Amino acid sequence: MLERIGDHAQRIAAGSLLLDKKIDPALMASMETASTQALMIFDNAFASLLNGSFDDANNAIDAIADFDAAFDKLGEALRTMKGRGVFALAGVVDSIGRTAHYSTDLAEIAINQVAARASSINRQ
Repeated sequence: MLERIGDHAQRIAAGSLLLDKKIDPALMASMETASTQALMIFDNAFASLLNGSFDDANNAIDAIADFDAAFDKLGEALRTMKGRGVFALAGVVDSIGRTAHYSTDLAEIAINQVAARASSINRQ
């Protein structure tokens, strides 16, 4: 899972280099918001893996609903665009979305690990 997230980080970086410098400021602000949300979800999910926190894991999972609502609007804006840079822009946006969703998978793994540890302790 972490490798997939890393692959998408690389795609975001590479795709960003291909973007037209004249991106609509409102669209750029929406992308930055989505990126910030995806990173926050990742940070909570990764923290939950490290510290075994149900709260961090649940925060990551709960945040995906707000992310998806904003992300859907970003996708709608992309569908109306035309031009050479749209493909690179769509790739960057897609990778931001995948990063957020893979991060919730990490949070679910953390929850499973904490539950398994608790179960193991209870059996002893």
